[in-house]
Amino acid sequence: RRKKPAYHYIGDVSRPVILYRISDKGRNKMRPEWFSREKCLLNAICQFPKSKCDWIIVGNSIEDTTYNWLQQVAPFARIIRAEEKNAADSFRFAFNTICTLPEDKLVYMIEDDYVHRKGSLAALQEIFSSGEADYVTLYDHPDKYGYGVDNPYVTGGEKTKVFLTATSHWKYSVSTTMTMAAFVHTFRKDKNVFMRWSCGGRLGDSPIFFELLNFRNRKLLLPIPSFSTHSQKPHVAKLVDWEKVINNNEETRE
Repeated sequence: RRKKPAYHYIGDVSRPVILYRISDKGRNKMRPEWFSREKCLLNAICQFPKSKCDWIIVGNSIEDTTYNWLQQVAPFARIIRAEEKNAADSFRFAFNTICTLPEDKLVYMIEDDYVHRKGSLAALQEIFSSGEADYVTLYDHPDKYGYGVDNPYVTGGEKTKVFLTATSHWKYSVSTTMTMAAFVHTFRKDKNVFMRWSCGGRLGDSPIFFELLNFRNRKLLLPIPSFSTHSQKPHVAKLVDWEKVINNNEETRE
């Protein structure tokens, strides 16, 4: 199959939608000592405040205590409870929710174990305003440099292009996790790819982006250094004191 021509849709970046996915399942990962899901959500609320963003929280298989806590800390959010069997089905539920929104909306999907540093919202808005990207992650994954786990598409560091904006250095990348952003227009156009690689209870983030980048000519950008991190020991982004970030949410409020 031949690549489609490059076309980077630019919609409205003024008030992004934060689609936050949280679950009471799947808590057996190796975590840094500073990690807690509660702190991750509070951090996200600080960096993507209700005054500048609209919030949707998808709570999959959450207990009543978690639901009640979400109502307390995020009364401004639309909270949707789901009972999907696994993370892949939960993602599909959230993705279908995104596709009901206006196509010019910028949506940032966040999983419940990510931390963001100050400036994340401005960086996201700036890079999408530039017209350089179809998809953006704020997470500079260590696997792009040979740390943590092997990446099947990277050997000893990825070959890329780096450029500078007012906020950050940015680079094109080959893959990321399911914490990423795009306009609804783009998500809708690529829906079949996301559905194909999230069926059968398995979610393949690397295959998703391999297909998007190589067969649909999409562009994925990420900042260096990272504006966010996955809170799993082998995958914590380098060059930032994330313990300080997550423990100082009030000081880092946008």
